Amino acid sequence: MEQSQNIFERVIEKDEACWNVIIAGHGVNGNGLKALELFELMQSSGCRPDSYTFMGVLMACNHTGMVTEGLKYLDQMQSLHGIKPKLEHYSCVVDMLGRAGQLSEALKLVNELPYEPDSGIWSSLLSSCRNYRDLDIGEKASKKLLELGPEKAENYVLLSNLYAGLGKWDDMRQVRRKMKEEKEKIKILKSHSEKLAISFGLLHTAEGTTLRVCKNLRICVDCHNAIKLVSKVVEREIIVRDNKRFHHFKSGLCSCGDYW
Repeated sequence: MEQSQNIFERVIEKDEACWNVIIAGHGVNGNGLKALELFELMQSSGCRPDSYTFMGVLMACNHTGMVTEGLKYLDQMQSLHGIKPKLEHYSCVVDMLGRAGQLSEALKLVNELPYEPDSGIWSSLLSSCRNYRDLDIGEKASKKLLELGPEKAENYVLLSNLYAGLGKWDDMRQVRRKMKEEKEKIKILKSHSEKLAISFGLLHTAEGTTLRVCKNLRICVDCHNAIKLVSKVVEREIIVRDNKRFHHFKSGLCSCGDYW
């Protein structure tokens, strides 16, 4: 982001696209305060924000835990700027509330959406329920999620992770049986595939090499803690891109500050 910021500052005539990219970049990488500072500068420069701008602003609030600010900007989209929020804006706010542990508020927002909630919203809510061990809302989210995508293995993985985190092994085994009934080939272990990828990387790359891993689900708490420890023990930087953000692990710490 430092290089991106330097290039941005050299641009003399900054248009909406230029502002949107730098705001979103800081937002998704956890530099929320910088993103909001740039948003204010954008407006003072006379450049009008659009729906893409607000997507970056909401991501900034989401990844930095600024719930009050995020709700304020969602409201201001239409009240001050005449921009109707799209499903992806609401999805980001639902994720923001979930990450902050405000699961009841997140579910309330989902139920009041002017759009039909998609699988991404329910998946985000279920992941947050797993992190905060909320079985009631988690089961409601999983029911909706499985209705939308009964053939998708990752939906069963999220639910089984919730049950495993709560020590409900019988329920977890039932979910695994359901996966087999739906002819899914992905096992529960694959939900933690980043550990396998990192192990492979450590064995097949030179010492000091930065490891880069991508996965299609949000990284779980157990894997996040494990990778922090690994980065400290092997003295390597490990970069993990999950379905929400980049995690830069180094010396036992993560760039997300344990907030994702």
